[in-house]
Amino acid sequence: MDVSYISDVNGNQTAVIIGIDDWKNLLKKQNSMKNKLEMLTGLQKSVEEIKLLKKNKGKAKTLREFLDEN
Repeated sequence: MDVSYISDVNGNQTAVIIGIDDWKNLLKKQNSMKNKLEMLTGLQKSVEEIKLLKKNKGKAKTLREFLDEN
């Protein structure tokens, strides 16, 4: 990946320039990681809910009860 930097008058790097193909690849990777994080977060919440149900001896709500409260 070719990278160019833009610097201010003091020599501090203030921006980065990369090629459009590299940018598109970075966006794809970011989107993929975001989707994976959302999936893993959902799984983690599901596991926590299952643990809670087991702890409360399976007092789960019916679909109707769930829909009625939301």
